[in-house]
Amino acid sequence: MGKNYAPELQPRDNKGTPLPVYVNVSVLAIPAIDTVNLKYTADFFLSLRWYDLRLDLRDLNDVSTLNSLGPRDLESIWNPSLAFVNALGPFQTEIDSLVDGELIREAEPLDEDFSTAIEGIKSDAFCGCPSSNSLILAMIFSGEKNSIRIKREYFLDYSCIFDLTYFPFDSQVSSISLS
Repeated sequence: MGKNYAPELQPRDNKGTPLPVYVNVSVLAIPAIDTVNLKYTADFFLSLRWYDLRLDLRDLNDVSTLNSLGPRDLESIWNPSLAFVNALGPFQTEIDSLVDGELIREAEPLDEDFSTAIEGIKSDAFCGCPSSNSLILAMIFSGEKNSIRIKREYFLDYSCIFDLTYFPFDSQVSSISLS
């Protein structure tokens, strides 16, 4: 990450337009419905994925679970913040110990750059034994073509106006509003 990277600024394309954030909500369960207090409880996973042109990513694996981001990594990059509009609390997404972050390899690495090489011990291809000192090149991937994903489970109460006019033959429609 460069010295000029500002994690508080949303990533933008080359024209200055904010880049989109892809949102996925997977509802696991509605464990409680409380018609007296006009609320229900939702258990769901929220997954957010985006690109950040300002980042160069090192040595991405094809298996994205091996490209995990730790809490320190997540705090040092921009993260989208969504508000749970009709939630009864907490009211926005959080970056905490429950968040899983990972880098998703979607494109090939950039051309080799010897300035990123480090000196190391190269092992013999046949026996795996150390054979000589050599330069070890890092594979650098563009943040423009390889995305970042965070995922967290939320267990929240939401407000809902229940119409019980036709109880017990009623149907209800409730929402999880994000902004």
